[in-house]
Amino acid sequence: MAFERRLLILALAALVLSAAYVAHFPPGGGKTSLAEAFIAERHNAKWLSEGQIGEVPPAARVEGVPWLARGGRLYSAVACLRMAALTLGVNASWGYLELITGITYGAFAVPREGFLLFIPLGDPLEGLARASRFLGLTHATLVTNDPSAFVKACKYYISRGVPVIIPVNATVLYGREQPLGFILLIGYNGSEFYAYDPAVKVVGRPQIPLRFRPDRVARACRSFSSAFGLPWSYSLVVFERAGGRAADVREALRACGKMLVGGLVSGPFTLYLGSKAVEAAANYMLKGRVNVGQLIWALWAAVSYRAADAEYLRAEFGHDPAIRRAAELLEKASAAYAEALRLASGGVTERELKEIASCLLDAARYEREAGLLLLEATG
Repeated sequence: MAFERRLLILALAALVLSAAYVAHFPPGGGKTSLAEAFIAERHNAKWLSEGQIGEVPPAARVEGVPWLARGGRLYSAVACLRMAALTLGVNASWGYLELITGITYGAFAVPREGFLLFIPLGDPLEGLARASRFLGLTHATLVTNDPSAFVKACKYYISRGVPVIIPVNATVLYGREQPLGFILLIGYNGSEFYAYDPAVKVVGRPQIPLRFRPDRVARACRSFSSAFGLPWSYSLVVFERAGGRAADVREALRACGKMLVGGLVSGPFTLYLGSKAVEAAANYMLKGRVNVGQLIWALWAAVSYRAADAEYLRAEFGHDPAIRRAAELLEKASAAYAEALRLASGGVTERELKEIASCLLDAARYEREAGLLLLEATG
């Protein structure tokens, strides 16, 4: 996964090669590459050191944090955002959060060694950064290569009543095979963090938090950064109260429209985005150049994401004919993915390869048309 993520960073950086961009300098080292600086800017990343962090008490807990979940680890970033926002007094629906983050509207595909990696979602860290201005909250992704600074910063924000979102490799966190995802730190004592994992239900009234040693949380976070080729080892995402909540979501609708339409980034590497990524998956499928196991996971995610997006757009913006039609097309895309998933789940013959590719081409067409309609509706 690290190689694929590095390809993505480099390809995204190609979008700004013509811009007058000044790379930042991390506190402890030399100049970063343009790609690393670009991804840091997109994530609103700020470097920190242990000396910049104030004193922390020996124990603290953020009170009143609800445990919420939606769709397991697929939606863990959005679930952590909703828990954090509710704690800070901001009540936003699942669909609204998915829209303003754009996580469930994106897709990308990266060729690697003759095969294609296809992922039907957007960058969750970038999505969290994008969401803050729609929620009336400030946001920062605080990053470091120092595990002590990471642990201290987590404790510092918790002691100020701010829950902390942490990207983790759950396999490292639990010691058994689990996907990558996000957890929410809500407290600590002398030897443990208290956390909510949206993908793990622990029965209790009120909800009983999970407990992890700080070094295990740090290792799980570092493993996430390594898997995605990020230019830092540790990161924590924090939201704090700011001004009023943005009422106009046209900017978010337009951004999601662009993500659905997508395009092709060419340069040292090739990156397919949005509907072009789905088309690429179809074309590589016909060549037998897609890992079926990875494709099954991607199809399962796409079925869930596009159906949820359609439901929200119809409920909230159904009065707009263009957006209502976009919702219908996303439902059709979800159905096309579902048929491809059915075909791929029982062993794939040559005939089924062609049928799966046809389903993917249908989904790509539906998503492109849906994106264009969102762009039309937002003028």
